[in-house]
Amino acid sequence: MDLKNADFELKSYIGLSQDQQFDLKIPLDISLFEIDMQTALQEAKQNRKEGSQFQRRLIEADRDLKNAKSKNGLSATLQGSYGMSNSAETMTGIYEQPEIQRTLNLSLSIPVLDWGRSASAVKLAESRRDLTIYDVEKDRIDFEREIIVQVEQFGLLEDNLVTAKEADNVAGSGYVIALKKFQNGEITITDMNIALSERERAKRDYISSLQTYWVAYYRLRILTLYDFELNQKIGYDNPLLLEQ
Repeated sequence: MDLKNADFELKSYIGLSQDQQFDLKIPLDISLFEIDMQTALQEAKQNRKEGSQFQRRLIEADRDLKNAKSKNGLSATLQGSYGMSNSAETMTGIYEQPEIQRTLNLSLSIPVLDWGRSASAVKLAESRRDLTIYDVEKDRIDFEREIIVQVEQFGLLEDNLVTAKEADNVAGSGYVIALKKFQNGEITITDMNIALSERERAKRDYISSLQTYWVAYYRLRILTLYDFELNQKIGYDNPLLLEQ
């Protein structure tokens, strides 16, 4: 039942009809590659939105502080206007010797007593900015730490995959030798079953290590938006834009 469910889910995921048949082959030879830590961190900062969000939050905090300080003091507003006016019985007469009108207004606001509200607003903005700086730094550390841990884990999984592959080869060779000995009557059926069980267990361990390895790799692709196999940024064409 588990095999049928897995077969159904795989066909649905890759877009095959359920009546199509195929055989899955275990990859015997795969090209392993290492991921540079600094490259992963650099690409993650450049490609993911979090990098610009950190900077935006700091800029907004500084802006709010400047606004709070600017409201604590003398403020002035200058307004001016220029125009012409006239009246006449005919349309053409309106434009004869019009009167020029100029106005200039200046308003000045001087705080006399605000009971410390302006100072409190500045202190509140400073506290919020300091909190934003702390939060951004913490989020940046967590952001980088997630990349570092994933790269380190990927390196360990690569070593585990190499070990699992070697164990699979050894168990396969051991089974072939045990089969020949069994055919020659040199070992019992119990020994033969042990060799078979070891081969199957080693094969399952190799497949499990292979799955874990590729899941970790594509997790890194998501975290960095970078293809470490092709050494290029991950980008996809928008079909809606292409149609236009």
